[in-house]
Amino acid sequence: MRNWQNIHAFEVSRFLCYYRMVGVTLFELFHNRTLSLIFPNTFEYFFIFIEATRLRWSPSRLSRKTIIIAAAFIWIVIKLPQEYWIHVAQHDTTDLMKEHSWMLPAMIVAIVAILAGGYWASTRKCPPADVSLRFDADAGKPDLTPDQTAGANRTFVTCSFDSDLLEKIIMVSMISIIFSNVLPNVNSTKLQLSTGVAAIIIVNSLLSVWLARRGVGWSSAFTQFIAMAGSNVVIAFGFYLILRSGSGSIHLGNTLFFFLLLTLLVTLFDRYLPFYLARVCVKSPATA
Repeated sequence: MRNWQNIHAFEVSRFLCYYRMVGVTLFELFHNRTLSLIFPNTFEYFFIFIEATRLRWSPSRLSRKTIIIAAAFIWIVIKLPQEYWIHVAQHDTTDLMKEHSWMLPAMIVAIVAILAGGYWASTRKCPPADVSLRFDADAGKPDLTPDQTAGANRTFVTCSFDSDLLEKIIMVSMISIIFSNVLPNVNSTKLQLSTGVAAIIIVNSLLSVWLARRGVGWSSAFTQFIAMAGSNVVIAFGFYLILRSGSGSIHLGNTLFFFLLLTLLVTLFDRYLPFYLARVCVKSPATA
C-alpha cells in the first residue's frame, strides 16, 4: 500500500498473503501438515522478487503476464518442494548435513552458482537498469499531488466501513487465531476472539474516521500508533471491568500482546490505505 506502483504485483501479493494466512489458520485449527503444502508461503518469495526488482528497475515495467508467471514459478518450482521437505516429509537439513559431509560443500557450490547465474542474467539478459543500485524503499515513488491526497482522504472517510473494514477484521482475526494457538493461557474460543477483534477494529475505525473528518493528521506512524494504543488501552480496561463484574477473567500479558499487535496492524493499514487509494481509486481533475 505504501510504495508499490505496479497494481498487478500488489494484487497478486495480497492474494498470496491472505491465501497463506488461511492455510496457517486452518493448520492451527486442524494440525494437518498437508495444509502447508496446499497453502505454501509463496508470498514471502514473491515479495522478495518484487523488492529485488526495485533495486535496479521500475516494477511498473513488469506486465501482468510476467508477474503471474513469476508467482507461478515461485509457487511450483521453489515453494512446493520446500513445503513438502519441511512440513510433510519433516526432514531436518541440519541433521542431514551432519550425516552426509558432502552436503555443506554442495550447498555452498549451489548458492555460488545461483548468485553467479543471477548476476549474469541481470547484466546480460535483463533490460538495461533504470537506476543505479538503491536500497531506499521509497526511492522512485512519485509524490502525490494535493488533489490526489485530498481525494484519497475523502475516499478513506467514505469507504472505511465497507470492504476495507472487512479486510482488516479478517486479517487481524486470522493472525490473532494463529497466535492464540502459540501463546499460553489463552482460554477464549476462536469465535470469542474473532468477535472481540471485530469490535475493537470497528471502534478504531470509528475513531480514525472521526479524526479524519476533523482534519486531524499524524506526523509519523509512531505518533499514530501511540494515539491508537492509548485508545485501545482504555478499551482493554473497559473489558477488564466488564469481566470483573461477572465471573470472567482476563490475562493481562496476553491481552496487552493482542492489543498491541492489533494496534500495529490497524495503524499501518489505515495510514497507508490512502496512498493505495490515491494510486488506484482516485483520479486527478485532469484525468477525471
